[in-house]
Amino acid sequence: MELFIVLDIGTGDYWFWPRWLHYPSDIDSQRFEATPGWRVIVAIPPFTWPDGVGEYSGISFTAAVLNPSLTTVLGRMDTWTFSYGL
Repeated sequence: MELFIVLDIGTGDYWFWPRWLHYPSDIDSQRFEATPGWRVIVAIPPFTWPDGVGEYSGISFTAAVLNPSLTTVLGRMDTWTFSYGL
């Protein structure tokens, strides 16, 4: 299966995890083997938010697992939207 995590900052530009490649020129994802049970994949390790970066809203991460041929979403696609500095 293939895990896609996409960062959208609301400008029509997207960045694809795990190498955070910029779309429209590049797309990235991570292949993994399915096994029964839960699997935790750390996409963004803990970090300290930098000072003085201003504010922004409407940022989102969307994640989905697709079948090996990339034609079907397996399970449920999900989105997390957040803001900072507000």
